[in-house]
Amino acid sequence: MKTRSIPPALTILVFVLLFIAGCNPPPVQAAAIDSNPDTASQNEQIDREFLEQRNSYQAIFEAATVNQTFFRKYDDILVTFSDSMPLKQEITLRIQRTDGRIYGERITWVEAGSVINLGEAYVLPDGDFDVVLMPTLGVYYMDGVRVERRIPIQVQTRK
Repeated sequence: MKTRSIPPALTILVFVLLFIAGCNPPPVQAAAIDSNPDTASQNEQIDREFLEQRNSYQAIFEAATVNQTFFRKYDDILVTFSDSMPLKQEITLRIQRTDGRIYGERITWVEAGSVINLGEAYVLPDGDFDVVLMPTLGVYYMDGVRVERRIPIQVQTRK
């Protein structure tokens, strides 16, 4: 169904005719502002928890390194997490082309000193990829924690 908006000139004309005829338009009331202090403190608590969750994911992603950036046929693509990483968290790791096509995904728990093997390079076509670290899909999409880290890698297995 297509809706059409009323031109402003027509709206003004209707109000003028109503005024001349002695009809006053109903008063417009502003939306009520919830001044409940409990609601404000709940919102602050939710915002604080969201920021803490976002910051913890960022700290985890910054603690990650890839063992190399150029991969040949039988090289393992390893993601290593620092021994000083403070948290244990479930995350998603992807191998993704720079155009967005996903070639592999793994959801796993990581902690200090974790080494995650994303497989051997020969299963990938030659080209540029990103190792993408992100929260699990439920946290990313439903909870809105849209934080990720992309580590560029290059694969050459066919030459």
